[in-house]
Amino acid sequence: MAELNLKQIIDKLNSEFTSDVRKLVFWYDANAEFKDDIETMELENAKILHLEPDNQFYIKYFLECEDTTNHYLIYAPFAKPAIRDNHLADTIRYSKEFFADRASLLTIDLGIDEKYKPVIQHYIKFFANKDRTQKFYDLEIETFNRSTIEVALMSVLCKSKTASFEEVLRCILTDDGLEGNKYLAEFEKYDLLGAFWQQADTNFGYNDSKPTLEKFIITMFVTYASRVIHTDMPQAWKPFVSYKFGNIMTFTDNLMNSYLYSDRYDEISDIVYHAINGKEQLAKFDIESLLECNIFSGVDELIIKWLVERLENEDIGARLDGKTIPEICVERRKQHFGKKFRSEYFIIENAFNIIAYGKYEPKSGIDNIIKEYTENSYKVDRRYRYFYFFYDSLEDTTQFENLRELVENIYTNEYLNKITVNWNAEFSEAKGVTRLPLQKDFYSRSVKPFKERTAVIISDAFRYEVAHTLYENMQADEKCKVDISVALGVLPSYTALGMAALLPHKTIEYTEDYNVLVDGMPTASTEQKEKILQQYSPNSKCIQYDAIKQMKQAELREVFTGQDVVYIYHNQVDGRGDKPATENEVFNACEETIEEIHTLIRRISSQANTHHFVVTADHGFIYKRDKLNESDKISGSNLSSGKYGQRYYSCCMGL
Repeated sequence: MAELNLKQIIDKLNSEFTSDVRKLVFWYDANAEFKDDIETMELENAKILHLEPDNQFYIKYFLECEDTTNHYLIYAPFAKPAIRDNHLADTIRYSKEFFADRASLLTIDLGIDEKYKPVIQHYIKFFANKDRTQKFYDLEIETFNRSTIEVALMSVLCKSKTASFEEVLRCILTDDGLEGNKYLAEFEKYDLLGAFWQQADTNFGYNDSKPTLEKFIITMFVTYASRVIHTDMPQAWKPFVSYKFGNIMTFTDNLMNSYLYSDRYDEISDIVYHAINGKEQLAKFDIESLLECNIFSGVDELIIKWLVERLENEDIGARLDGKTIPEICVERRKQHFGKKFRSEYFIIENAFNIIAYGKYEPKSGIDNIIKEYTENSYKVDRRYRYFYFFYDSLEDTTQFENLRELVENIYTNEYLNKITVNWNAEFSEAKGVTRLPLQKDFYSRSVKPFKERTAVIISDAFRYEVAHTLYENMQADEKCKVDISVALGVLPSYTALGMAALLPHKTIEYTEDYNVLVDGMPTASTEQKEKILQQYSPNSKCIQYDAIKQMKQAELREVFTGQDVVYIYHNQVDGRGDKPATENEVFNACEETIEEIHTLIRRISSQANTHHFVVTADHGFIYKRDKLNESDKISGSNLSSGKYGQRYYSCCMGL
């Protein structure tokens, strides 16, 4: 420890003052190495006087006139003056001088071989500070040589807890800029700059007659690129390729994948990319040769551009290195810059699936249509939803405008129009008989038979393909046992009627002003729905999701305690999708709904001792981003009475 050096000095000084005969000891510390230590030093049988260049006469007077009995150590934090300038020269002649060589003490104390003492002496300025010296000791280096000593010195200046050049370099790059770096300035102050560049050569093969931090980092990135880009490097890059590619790739990967420093890596990568004219140079390469390169975000920009161009030409068979477009998207999302281009790759992947599989082939027979949709075609709706979900997350969608038009055209004309016409024709042909469970039988089929407490979550407009995403998410939850099925909704398909159909009932009817009644009772409010539910299940409750989501655990338990059935009404999708001002947010609402319902189920299960859940909807929805043309609309009948909504037009009819 550093304190042991000081103890050695104190012991030696104490031995000087053991005699009863008064003794004066002068200590000229030429480099002021012990200036800090002297402040805390205590001697057993002597006092300490601080000699300064301008108090020599006072010290002489004090020692020879004021106190002529006590032992004194006279400490001077400067070199001994020449005899003509030393007014204490005659006093020194009958006293004694003390010499302390910090380099020798450090060498002995640390167990450093005597041959490395000149290294310690070379950097003795570093050891003039007690705190720096202690931190050097704290590194607990096992083997000393010139390299380990210099790396340790740099590590202390970089405030690192370990003696590692990689950690020194990491600190330099992540804690300051490439120009005017404060750590390199500290190295220069303590004559360590040459040692730093020597370590850069030894560890990473960077050797330059006029080294700079920027050129060093360019060497790191270009060397890495030379190993993952499978073609010749541009002539301008070749001088930067180092033979120490293994060390370089390991260091770069660690920095790139670090949770703490990945953002700084991105900044450095961007600096290098512009310094080496990466955009222009990489654009000359065959795109396939870039597929394994993940050190520049510009590579992803080039790959994305290539993928978009392939899809705009409907070239769904395009491959790079044997990988399909979706496989490339999945792989690139896993790479470092995948988080930055996540939305772009999802847009491309979903567009691919719509182009490849979105052209609907009509089916004969209502059963075949249902089977095809629930097993396959629903995925087209999902792909369309996620295409716009990620498309809407971008601030600038310019590069995807043509692709969006293609997706919209295929989804509308090749899928939505065809499947709608096919369904209507076959539904009419079957006279409405589908052999599907009916929505109006929901309570008797899905709630009443179960003896354990049941939470029924009714999400407005939670259509089948969105529910299927929730189903898949819950399948991945090992605590959940989950199943999904379909039912045939009521017509017309809108909220008031769909919500009424989900309640237990004997009759459902319209009033003259088109309000919906269940068993003759109104159904508009949550309280009215609860009153109807309690007619069939006395221990039951209806509550809005917005009321339940902010409840504390005790309040949540109170809602469910003693109940057999709890209906929870959730309105996220329809709440936004049914209003012209927010209808473009419908797909964001779908994603939020999936997360909210899954979270709600987990919360109720863990906090309210309820483990049986049924998630359903009052109706679904059909959505396309582009506005409807007049030619897309069906002419309505002239009715003296009726109810018009954005999605439906109904008249007084038997249900």
